[in-house]
Amino acid sequence: TVTGAGTYEIGASVTLTATAAAGYQFRAWLRNGTTQVVSAANPYTFNAAAQLDLVASFDYVGNDTL
Repeated sequence: TVTGAGTYEIGASVTLTATAAAGYQFRAWLRNGTTQVVSAANPYTFNAAAQLDLVASFDYVGNDTL
């Protein structure tokens, strides 16, 4: 789940927060359609400067409950 997504005016402060499902942990924010890491911070705060589509990337870490 990602909170903070939306449309912002240039210069506005944006904070994105990714919440991992059970068995996963947040890895990084990627530029949409690429493997380019934009940030590993979570939450990630930046000032809107141009159109930017980000995707939250998660790593599977397993699930101890069966």
